[in-house]
Amino acid sequence: MPNRTFYLSETDRERLQTAGQPVGGMLKAGTYARRILEQLLVDLSWASSRLEGNTYDILQTERLIRFGEAASGKDRKESLMILNHKDAPTVLNPDS
Repeated sequence: MPNRTFYLSETDRERLQTAGQPVGGMLKAGTYARRILEQLLVDLSWASSRLEGNTYDILQTERLIRFGEAASGKDRKESLMILNHKDAPTVLNPDS
């Protein structure tokens, strides 16, 4: 009978319910997608800049994009190149 009898025991149902919960609790809507987009922007900006001879490594690129911290000892043109690559999708599609 629906909602009265169950195929699984109460213990098994509780265990499955717990296993199905996100680690760290519920995330706000769009948080997961935003994390993926941020990482994608870092990866694409680094790869595009590297093809043009930029000497930033991936971690320096991530710090620049996420925190605005330019790497010490690097030419300012390199940080501007990375930031321009990061902004390129927005420039191509101003509606986003």
